[in-house]
Amino acid sequence: ERNAMRTRVVVMSVLVVAVACVGALLAQGRAAVGPDGEWPMYNRDLAGTRYSPLRQINTTNVSQLKQAWSYKLGAHPSAGSITGGSEYTPIVVGGRMYVTTNTSVAALEPETGRELWRADLPAGQVSRRGMAFWPGDTNAPPRVFVTAGNRLVALDAASGRPVAGFGPDENGQVNMGQTYNGSPTIYKDLVFVGTNSAPGALRAFDVRRGIKRWEFTSIPQAGQPGRPGH
Repeated sequence: ERNAMRTRVVVMSVLVVAVACVGALLAQGRAAVGPDGEWPMYNRDLAGTRYSPLRQINTTNVSQLKQAWSYKLGAHPSAGSITGGSEYTPIVVGGRMYVTTNTSVAALEPETGRELWRADLPAGQVSRRGMAFWPGDTNAPPRVFVTAGNRLVALDAASGRPVAGFGPDENGQVNMGQTYNGSPTIYKDLVFVGTNSAPGALRAFDVRRGIKRWEFTSIPQAGQPGRPGH
């Protein structure tokens, strides 16, 4: 175990201002890879605990932390503050960190911030609230999911290329029908997304092909149970 005094904290920055910090998550660099050292989704787990069991950073040494590197995210057009509007939590899986910028998704080397790949998304502004990671299975490699406008985008986690065979046009994109500026959630073979406009809805898409499995509207629509006159 590396000495805690050598702990590296990765700081994401917008413009020149450091705005987000990943501390205990990367405390031991490659040595932290594994169930305890990974952060595979926005809330870390489906229970939404946002808790890391790593203990290298504590009340006795937190004041000695120093910035190891920075990576510019760019200002999101929907935000008017100096922070650029980023509200996401980086994902760390298998020794890689996945981040979203204002127009792209990137994979970084956690120890140095070196860019491993970058995928620009012309389909619309990338969600400033993050992405989701699917570990893959015997028939499909790992992939990351992000929303851009009304599009759900699937990228190969190793290369950043759009996932062939995902979506009706098999180009790695699905039209969700409505805009969702949030973070997708993965459960088994489903990726869940919400909506930022009426009617409020929760939709589930297949992680492999992008087919919509089901949709639940929080406000009953015409012909649905709970609608007056139904």
